[in-house]
Amino acid sequence: MSAPEHAQIAGRLFAKTEGMGTPQGKRAGYSDELPWFTFTGGGSLNDAMIALTSMEWSEERDGTRQPILPARAIWLPWKEATEAGADYHSMWSAASSLRWPNVDGGPAGADGFLTPIAVRRPAPHRAAAEIIRNDFDFTARIAAHVIEGSRVAIVLQRSDSVTTLERVCFLDAVLALLPFGARNCVTAATWASYRTAQHAVLAFSDGVQPGQLLASWHDGHVPEPQSVRGQDYLSELRTIVGEGHTITKVVDHLATKTQPLRHIDEVSVDSLRDIRFASAVYDEIMGGGGNVADVRRALREPGVKEDQTRAFVQFLANSACSADRTEADSARKAIVAEWDPMFAAVLGEQCRNGRLIADQEIRLLRLSREAGKKHEGAALAFIEHALAPPVVRSSSVLVNLTAHFLLVTKPVGPKAHRVLVEQPHVLIQALSALLGPDGKTGARSKARTLAARFKPNLNAWLNMLRREGETPMWLRPVLFAPHARVGSIRPAEVEALAELGCQALSCFLDLLDTRLGAHDVIELCWPAVVCLLSGAKAEDARELGRRVLSVPSRKRDEPSASQHARADVLSLLCRVQPRQELLETMSPDYLAELRLTLSTLSCDLRAEVTRNLVDHLHSRFGEVRPEVVRRLDAELGIGITDQYLDTLARRLDEGEVQKVHALDLPAEWRRDLGTRPGLEWYLSLLELQRIAADNGDVFEHVAGALHEPSAATEVVRILCGYTERITPVVTENLLWRIRHQGRHGEHVASKVRDHLLADAGTAAEAFVRHMNEQLARYTWLSRGETDSEENR
Repeated sequence: MSAPEHAQIAGRLFAKTEGMGTPQGKRAGYSDELPWFTFTGGGSLNDAMIALTSMEWSEERDGTRQPILPARAIWLPWKEATEAGADYHSMWSAASSLRWPNVDGGPAGADGFLTPIAVRRPAPHRAAAEIIRNDFDFTARIAAHVIEGSRVAIVLQRSDSVTTLERVCFLDAVLALLPFGARNCVTAATWASYRTAQHAVLAFSDGVQPGQLLASWHDGHVPEPQSVRGQDYLSELRTIVGEGHTITKVVDHLATKTQPLRHIDEVSVDSLRDIRFASAVYDEIMGGGGNVADVRRALREPGVKEDQTRAFVQFLANSACSADRTEADSARKAIVAEWDPMFAAVLGEQCRNGRLIADQEIRLLRLSREAGKKHEGAALAFIEHALAPPVVRSSSVLVNLTAHFLLVTKPVGPKAHRVLVEQPHVLIQALSALLGPDGKTGARSKARTLAARFKPNLNAWLNMLRREGETPMWLRPVLFAPHARVGSIRPAEVEALAELGCQALSCFLDLLDTRLGAHDVIELCWPAVVCLLSGAKAEDARELGRRVLSVPSRKRDEPSASQHARADVLSLLCRVQPRQELLETMSPDYLAELRLTLSTLSCDLRAEVTRNLVDHLHSRFGEVRPEVVRRLDAELGIGITDQYLDTLARRLDEGEVQKVHALDLPAEWRRDLGTRPGLEWYLSLLELQRIAADNGDVFEHVAGALHEPSAATEVVRILCGYTERITPVVTENLLWRIRHQGRHGEHVASKVRDHLLADAGTAAEAFVRHMNEQLARYTWLSRGETDSEENR
């Protein structure tokens, strides 16, 4: 720029300075005290710039003996001003550091119109702090009036003591709520007299000119804007701050709007709305709309809230799985390009919470791996958040994700090992899907197909997981199960696995090498199943026990007494019929092992074994000899006899009299049954049988036995044999008395009489002859044939 051009700019700036009024002296201590500073820009007529002019006091006099008031100006081209982030305070500080040797010359070191000047970048948050200190709403209303084109006079009263520095900082605070480019078209002054026809847009003063708007510094009163532009701008400022955006964020955002404005009406409320761009996009996607481009831009906005970022990432994750290939590809590129640690956290939590469409977790894994090409560790970070504590017992999404992670990635160090083992259930189920028996359909079939394709990766992970000293005890059985041999897995390790629950042990059984024999598997799983049977999910544990018992025996297996005992106890615990030969093969060695096995169980489980053993004895009703029961009782000491008798008593109550009475029970057992409450009739039945055998008087015992209707058949059986041994007269008398014992007595008497009439034996013939004689006598009596001595 030539010297004349510089001179022209200086002349314009000085004219603006002189337009602010004529000082009435130094005026120390008054609101119009010198120096006065005016800040302006290039406006619509000159190149864009930021300029500062001053009018200062000096002790020098002119030829008329009047004090000389030097007017001075400095200005920065717009490019340098924006690079330095120059505001009014930094310009004022730079000007204050210059030395002016003469009242009519430039600063020391100047070369014509050029001079070195140190414009420092404004301190962070200084403008925001000034806005807060002077009240946000007061400052914002003044800024809104500037936007609508009003000229604002900040009126000071005599009692208001406001330093030059405070005025400069407040002018900066107002301009900080406008786009930075507004500094090119706004003129602001630390003082402008209302008595002069000055044209400052914003100035401190002692009064108000016609057309100016009053802003009272004393009481903070500023009227609301009247124009739509001013109202919209103020409303947007209030909304932004009300939504939680910090004033610092507002100031920093507007500071980026560096395009120089030539007129104040070029300021658009959209320059503010950009601050809320992320919020607007957030509202849109939460309402079911949104597009990838806007979300990607919103992610780049400074100060985006965490909940918004989470929503944006979830939106991109869902869009990346869209059926629309263009949208999916755009979302995928956005995720890869914008990836940061928050993405891993959000996507991982999305998998963990199960809010996914089919197989979306696999696509997200693929995206994280792609992002990992530029952002090291992205895939592991994603998995780390997906498998973060607390422990998840069941999640098909996480199992599928973990299985694929083991296939498509390579081991990446101790951190990966820690991440995987922190979710034992998920890892076990994933390994079961990859290593277990082939499935024809479903996830297991898919996993096995992939496992064949990515075998080197899977083997590398398995080798890492098997490292001695790093592998948790519960994991070893799962890792070694597919190629297990006797002794390669310890029962204590399987027990540690069982502490994770029935599902974990079930996966182990899925993986277990089928070449292990039934008794080897029982020995291996015995402590684990017993532990689970003592827990809250006993029925699930019984189902596991049944799976263990269903393992086929190997040919040429010769199980020991100990193995037989454990198999039988496990069968009884799982409510499975034990070996049919259990009761026939009770060798001393077997009984000793059975007793030892029972001693390791809790009281509750021993009671369960006893109950189920008794049920087994009764399932072979009539085959079990009393001495077998007695021997079990004596050898095991678990009260089998009492429970066996309890079951017999229950059967008697249920009407199975004939079955129970037909058993070859010891006399004391029968007496024990007859003395139980409600079974007194059974004692009568026993006595009936004993006395009938001695041909004694049985009537009272028949009556007692018939208190139980189901005993009638057994009473008939006994009486049929009894009447064959007594005289017809006694038989007739007995049947007559029984007939009068109610409906059951009539039934018994009728059955016994029918038996005698149908029988061809001697006793039956005598009874028939006796009955015929009796019938003849009744006939004579009915005819009155009692006159002869013989008939009488």
